[in-house]
Formats: sequence, C-alpha cells, structure tokens
Amino acid sequence: MESFALLAILGILFTGVAHTIFIHSLRSIKAHVAGIIASLEPLYGIILAVIIIGEIPGIRTIIGGSIVILTSIYASVEKY
Repeated sequence: MESFALLAILGILFTGVAHTIFIHSLRSIKAHVAGIIASLEPLYGIILAVIIIGEIPGIRTIIGGSIVILTSIYASVEKY
C-alpha cells in the first residue's frame, strides 16, 4: 500500500503539476527549449523514482535515457 501511495504522488506531482507548469511556461520560453524540456520529462520521473521509491532501472532503461540526454544536448547546442 505504501508503494501505491508513493506511485500516486509521483504520478500527480510529475504528471499533473509538471504539465500545468509546462503549459504556463510556454508564454515565456521558445518552442525549441520547450521541446527539449518535454523530451527529458520521463528521465526526471525515473531519477526521482530511484530516489523516492528505490526502484533501480534496468540497463535498457539506462541506455534509452542516455540516448535521450545525448540527443537533447545535441539539439540544444546545434546552430540553426
């Protein structure tokens, strides 16, 4: 039951609140930056799940997260 409560907190905090803040931030940031932030959102959830619940991701999740991070870095430093 404790894990369910923690998962509910993660879901509400990192989905509901995060999307609300994200939508309001679109008034002051560029769409390019918003896209990069949106692509990193699942990683924030995974990292905080490790911290809060102690759930250790598998190697495929770590590799996938690394690909997302590297792609985000590439997109943010690439000049248009």
